[in-house]
Amino acid sequence: RIADNAGFILADLKLEFGKENNAIILADSIGPDEFRLWPKDAYKIGETQEAYDKQLLRDWLTENGYQKKFDDARSSGNEPIAPSIPTDLISKMTQRYVTAYQKLTGDTL
Repeated sequence: RIADNAGFILADLKLEFGKENNAIILADSIGPDEFRLWPKDAYKIGETQEAYDKQLLRDWLTENGYQKKFDDARSSGNEPIAPSIPTDLISKMTQRYVTAYQKLTGDTL
């Protein structure tokens, strides 16, 4: 309901839980790294959606061959080498995370 009221579709959500002192606890933060938000006003059936989450970074890593390099390094037991992320991508992701935060909470940063 919060996402809907903020103008988003909550496309999916991943939460991780743990056990502490025989109580089940949420062992994850709740933010754009754990869910996918799509703006309702831009939603188009059958098309790639504008994502307010980490999908922009995933897409960039895949398009630039880094995801395969990471997977290959891990498969061979090596530490993957992190690429330099372009500043325009960082700015775009930051803007989307801030926008999502502000719309969901009603607060400004």
